[in-house]
Amino acid sequence: MTEIHAPNLLFDILHCLEPVIPKSVSQAYRQGMVGACVSGAGVPILARDIWAMFLPGLPALGLQGEMVSLTPTTVVATLRERLRYGVPVVLFGFSGFLTPQEAEPTDLNAEQTELEEEEWEEPTVTRIAQVIGITQQGAICWQEPNAEPCISSPEQICTLFSHILRVMRAAEKGGKRDNIRKAILRWVAFAAAFPERLPSDSVLDTPVLEAAQAFLREVAGRQKTPIPLRWKYAADCFAEGWVPDALDWLREAVLREVHLHPTLIEVLLSPDTDALTDIQRRELIYLARAGQPALRALAAERLLLEIDRDDAYRTLEQLCYDPSYWVRAIARTLHAEP
Repeated sequence: MTEIHAPNLLFDILHCLEPVIPKSVSQAYRQGMVGACVSGAGVPILARDIWAMFLPGLPALGLQGEMVSLTPTTVVATLRERLRYGVPVVLFGFSGFLTPQEAEPTDLNAEQTELEEEEWEEPTVTRIAQVIGITQQGAICWQEPNAEPCISSPEQICTLFSHILRVMRAAEKGGKRDNIRKAILRWVAFAAAFPERLPSDSVLDTPVLEAAQAFLREVAGRQKTPIPLRWKYAADCFAEGWVPDALDWLREAVLREVHLHPTLIEVLLSPDTDALTDIQRRELIYLARAGQPALRALAAERLLLEIDRDDAYRTLEQLCYDPSYWVRAIARTLHAEP
């Protein structure tokens, strides 16, 4: 089965949602909020990218979205409901069965998580399609990007796709600055977890780099305060194809905005060669265990440089089964082949 690769997937999903996104929201802002600017071409999109990157960005666009499992008995009713109100319907197929962990749970115990993860491979998105309509006989009209429309029965739809993205119009949540900070924090956490999936300076990644710099220049505007200036520096780096440098600027910008203890900010921005004090390492371990997912990911990344210390090593061992896929991906490099 052919995998769908960035950047087209996230761009195509946004295109499907075009009718319900306010016209006042620019294309660059849409792409930035849902993380379409941070994943490079030629790499698969994980199911967890949808849950952890795309869905959290929708409220900033005045939308509310959820992924719902499809069954033959509910598919027609679900699609009729969506189409009746003029809301776009996007179908998803994945490379494997999705466990409840896809929704970033917090109530799974470590033993259960460990058992499932040992036997589990990260599912990827294999296909998406937009529902066009439903015939009088109950058949589903659907279309994949850049393909001819198809007609299938509900049973056939459930063999091709497993989930539907249900999107509803909603009041925009949070202030604009707060939404931008959260989106950039997701970019930075993704980059820490999957450096191999970032865009490069290749021609193939040009649309992603252009989207990233357009988003950052728009949100920075003409402001000359420290944080917007760092967004502009990052945009300049994206324009040159210097992706790691751009993300360094974004990391510094977002960490100076979140409410962290100054000690933690210093540690998370410190050079890799700087050894941590006992106090710094203890604060970092606490953040890795108890912070929000994106900050836990950054803390886990920094702890990898302290694996010669028993407390750091034990923490990373436990984080290999963390509910957040970002944190797991980072912690598991502890056992990666050299």
